[in-house]
Amino acid sequence: MKMQTEVEKQSQIIDELVTIEVNKVASELDTYIHYVKTILDQYETQPISDRELEDVTLSVATLLYFVSAELERVGIREDIADSVKQNKYDDIFNRIEGTVAAKTSQARSETQQEQIVEAIYSRAYKIIKSKIANAERINDSCRKVLTGRIQQMVLSMKDGRK
Repeated sequence: MKMQTEVEKQSQIIDELVTIEVNKVASELDTYIHYVKTILDQYETQPISDRELEDVTLSVATLLYFVSAELERVGIREDIADSVKQNKYDDIFNRIEGTVAAKTSQARSETQQEQIVEAIYSRAYKIIKSKIANAERINDSCRKVLTGRIQQMVLSMKDGRK
């Protein structure tokens, strides 16, 4: 039970740090997607207008542009965290006398903080990447609906001329 409590405590701290990193990059996208969800929640009583669909399509695409650029910066920080961790590990491993197992154990023990920092950036990267993929699916769906409406209008216009 003590180990579980310790894991929960450390997980909460790491979750909070990951959330901070994710929010730095994707909070505006999250806010907008929540706005889209409120529109969809009202769909039965108030269908989405063409103007709203155009707005969603353009806004999500614009937000994705900026979030994608920031995702690469998170990836760079993850790479740097990995490099710092690996350099420290190698320095410790080479400095210590003893068996390979003892050197490995000591180096792992002394680089735990760096492993946590790397994990934070790694998790943040994966979460942001997932948000981007989901926002792209939402954007694609809006474009398909908008395209379907345009095609319907074109067909209606053709039928009206007959």
